[in-house]
Amino acid sequence: MKKILLIGFMVAMLIFPVASWSLTIGDPAIDIGGVDALIASTILSDSSDQGEVDWVNSVLGTSFVKTDMTKTDIFNNMWVVTNEDSSVYAMDFVSSNPMYFFIKVGMGRNDLPYTHHLYTNFASLQYAVVDLDQAGYEIKNIGKFSHIGEFPGTQVPEPVSLILLGLGLIGIAGIKRKIS
Repeated sequence: MKKILLIGFMVAMLIFPVASWSLTIGDPAIDIGGVDALIASTILSDSSDQGEVDWVNSVLGTSFVKTDMTKTDIFNNMWVVTNEDSSVYAMDFVSSNPMYFFIKVGMGRNDLPYTHHLYTNFASLQYAVVDLDQAGYEIKNIGKFSHIGEFPGTQVPEPVSLILLGLGLIGIAGIKRKIS
């Protein structure tokens, strides 16, 4: 009986996932997921478009070219503070759900340790979500951000996701059968 309850609970968790860690913006609240992962920070002496693409490729081991990057100058009203944390900001991307993005700190950067910060966009692919405290910014003025560069990722086709889910369920059934 305990095994049946355990398996039922596991199936219910797969069917009804709950994102209890989500951040929101606006009123009514829009779910934006969580904070995106900071991968790397650096001081770039060559902050031309090509220099920024070269840095991203060196960190990620990718082969992006300049035309892969969607570059957007940042205006103060593009970033919105989240409802839950005053040090976390979100911005709706210009391109369609990029996998990676970097932020360049521009104006008044001489008092900051880094000029560029690279993120993996995984929490909510529609929004860039950054925590100013996480990145070690010694600023609380989002207006010092100069621009954002967005890079596409490899899209996982839905059939592959379903196959992976099926293989996982077969594995769980095999473990259950081996234990019985």
